[in-house]
Amino acid sequence: MGYIAWQQFSKIDAFTTTRDDGFSKAPFLSNNLAFHVGDDYEDVLKNRQKLMKEHDIQKDHFVIVYQSHSDVMEKVDASFGGAGSDTFESGVKADALYTKDHSVALGIFHADCVPIFFYVPKHDIIGVIHAGAPGTLKSITEKVVKKLMDNEGVEPQDIYFHFGPSLCFAHRLIDLAKRNEILRLGDDFIKGLKETDDKIFLDIPLINYIQLRKLGVPPQNISLSDACTFEENQTFFSAEKEKKTGRMMSVIKFR
Repeated sequence: MGYIAWQQFSKIDAFTTTRDDGFSKAPFLSNNLAFHVGDDYEDVLKNRQKLMKEHDIQKDHFVIVYQSHSDVMEKVDASFGGAGSDTFESGVKADALYTKDHSVALGIFHADCVPIFFYVPKHDIIGVIHAGAPGTLKSITEKVVKKLMDNEGVEPQDIYFHFGPSLCFAHRLIDLAKRNEILRLGDDFIKGLKETDDKIFLDIPLINYIQLRKLGVPPQNISLSDACTFEENQTFFSAEKEKKTGRMMSVIKFR
C-alpha cells in the first residue's frame, strides 16, 4: 500500500494513503478507504485492515471523522476509539480532530480537499483537518488555531503544519456567483481568487496558508505538498476529475 508521509518529526507518524495496492474495483480502484462513496463494503474493510496492520493501529484505538465540510474540531481520546470504523455515520461529527492521547490514531477522508496535519511538540498535541472549499470559506483552519490557543494554551509559533496532496488551483474553477460570494468574505479570501482569460480559479491551499500566517504561525512551521490530485490521478483519487471515485485517508498518530 502506498503512502505519502510527513517525515519532519520522529515522534509522530503522519501520512496520506494513495490509491495503489488495495482491493476495491473500478471506479474505486483500488485502495478506497471510505464507506460513503458507494464502494463494496467488504473491499473497504479489507483496505482498512491492511492500513491498520501496516501502521500498527488497533481498530478500537482508531478515531475517524463523520465529516460534512463543517468548521468543527473535536478533542478526542481513547474513549472515542472505534468511531467511524464500521460505518461513515458512526464517526465523530467534525472536520478536524486533535488529541493528546498517545494510544489513538486520527483519520479524515479526502479526494481533492486539503488534508492538513498539525503537531504541537511543546504541548504533545497532534491533529488533522479536512479543509475542503466549504470548510475553508468557513475559516476552519483559523478556528482550529484559535481553539488550540483558547483551550490548550498553545502559541501559534509552537504549531507545525503540513498540507498534504490536494487539487491545485488550476483545476478548481468557480463561477461568477461564487466569486462574488467570496468577495464579500474579506481580503484573506480574495487573495485566493485568480482570474485569467475569463476564467476564475480558487486556491484553497493558499487561503488556508494565509489563515495560519495571519494568526502568527511562522512560515518555517508550514510545509506544503506539491502533489496535485487531478494531475497525478494515477496515484490519487480525484473527485473533480473522476466524479465517482474513492477517497484517500490522512492519518496521524504518535509513534
